[in-house]
Amino acid sequence: MEPYGCIPWSFATAGFIGVLGVEQARQLGKRWAERKVDAMPNFEKGDLVVLKSGGPVMTVRYVDNDISEGRSVQVTCDWFDKAEQHHTATFNAEMIEKGDGRLKGSTL
Repeated sequence: MEPYGCIPWSFATAGFIGVLGVEQARQLGKRWAERKVDAMPNFEKGDLVVLKSGGPVMTVRYVDNDISEGRSVQVTCDWFDKAEQHHTATFNAEMIEKGDGRLKGSTL
């Protein structure tokens, strides 16, 4: 047996595809990917967002909706820190949520 059970996992995957057939497995994967996209919030350029874990309010600059080959939706955001330094970063869409213009957790 291989470390971490890689060989049994391969056999299980091959068995799954063998039972369904390649085309049915492909269609099942496509439907799963479509549901994943439908479940994601629809971010647009200019939206105000925050990290789910908290932090500054950010503005969406760009959304990359290419989910081919197991990729996640990527959202590029801009924000300014307390010293008025500009920052840009790209996040998986699962990590952010639409905000209301306030720091997450702020009572102001």
